[in-house]
Amino acid sequence: MKAITSLLAVLAVVVGIRGAWAQPEIEWERTYGGAAYDRCASLIQTQDGGYAIAGSTNIAGVGNEDFLLLRLNSDGDSLWSRTYRGAESDECQAIVQKEDGGFILAGSTLSFGAGGWDFWVVETNADGDSLWSQTYGGEGYDGCRAITINDWCVTLAGSTLTLEGVSGILLVQLNHAGNTIGSRVLEGWGSDISSIIQTAGGFALAGATGDPESDGTFFWLCRTNWSFDVQWMRTYHQGKFGSCTGLVQTNDGGFAMVGYNLLLKTNVAGDSLWSQRYAERYEDGTYWYTDFISIIPLIDGGFALPGISRDIAGNWNYWVTRTDCHGTVLWSTSFRNDVFNECTTAIQLPDGSFVLGGNTGTEMFRPQDVYLVKTTPDPVSVRDLFSSRVPCAFLLSSAYPNPFNATTRITYSLPRSEYVTLRLYNLSGREVARFVDGDTPAGIYSVEINAINLPSGLHFSKLVSSGEASTVKLMLVK
Repeated sequence: MKAITSLLAVLAVVVGIRGAWAQPEIEWERTYGGAAYDRCASLIQTQDGGYAIAGSTNIAGVGNEDFLLLRLNSDGDSLWSRTYRGAESDECQAIVQKEDGGFILAGSTLSFGAGGWDFWVVETNADGDSLWSQTYGGEGYDGCRAITINDWCVTLAGSTLTLEGVSGILLVQLNHAGNTIGSRVLEGWGSDISSIIQTAGGFALAGATGDPESDGTFFWLCRTNWSFDVQWMRTYHQGKFGSCTGLVQTNDGGFAMVGYNLLLKTNVAGDSLWSQRYAERYEDGTYWYTDFISIIPLIDGGFALPGISRDIAGNWNYWVTRTDCHGTVLWSTSFRNDVFNECTTAIQLPDGSFVLGGNTGTEMFRPQDVYLVKTTPDPVSVRDLFSSRVPCAFLLSSAYPNPFNATTRITYSLPRSEYVTLRLYNLSGREVARFVDGDTPAGIYSVEINAINLPSGLHFSKLVSSGEASTVKLMLVK
């Protein structure tokens, strides 16, 4: 398939002072590991409010790597750890949690499979005990990079290279017993894939592709249906972007991609709308470089861009840049100590705080321990944004807290003035409360839901305007 090149506008931005707001601070930090080299690849918040970290461990720094699963409570204290291994190297890249509390780990293995590297998937119960494992791939190289899950399938994405040198993207779809129900190789596609997300009707994939003529590496993005039939594909050429490391779908149906020090925004068809590059500049003219590793969409349509920073002294540390929906920096900050720190994954919690995961050690890119940082909440409040700017998109946020037993609060944003309704429904679809019903100016609003007259159980809050609707689930526990 011939890639379609599209870039409507590219903006190169050097950020001076770190935005108008204060920056979050470290609430707590933890390290995990012992004699082994332990690497963090993926972090999720678990159903009980704790965390699960997936990565790899290399016992005493010798021998081969094994899959590693760390289970933590909400304060970051270790509950237990498990390893899953074969005779050769096994590298875990991603983790998801199942509805029953168990986990699915995905990565690559030399220990099992058809030969060379193959996809390797391990399913566990809630205590980390292995239930089954499966490999997928051929005799060439097959490296799994990303995973997504829904109620009927698990989807894996990675790079593949046949023995004949044909490269492509390997997509594998499994049922929840680990059996293959679909697969496809998209041949001739770029050198790497970093992300797969579910969209209405299928998937969006993103990664990096090389250009022999310019010796550069550029972002690519494509949409497929549920059967992996490609609907469209785009590449984005403007300078040497570096590798794409993160992808999200935005409130307007488009996409945002991030990698190196670049943020790129597209419309729903994948056409580039704008892009921005970021670097901190000191008074003496030197720069603080950043390398973004993922992207987190925020309630107001903006983004949090976690990654790695390198200061003028050559030190590497965790970093977060917070932007509005246009890519303008609101704040950015680093979290430093005296050793090498490599951020590899990050999430935002319902209270607006961030948890950054990665590796720490005394040698560059040679992890010794897993390092976790929990920050204070995002200092940019919806009240501040409402007073200073119009939201970028129509959005109903998740309630917080959720589950709840007394009150909870739900936030919504309107990019234009229009007639809207905000109602609460029970599980059978009957309306049980109405909060908004009328003409409403553009802005960001917050509504408190009181449970005093509501029955326990699952409820649905639905925001409706003239042309859009959004629904979120709320669990009331009395």
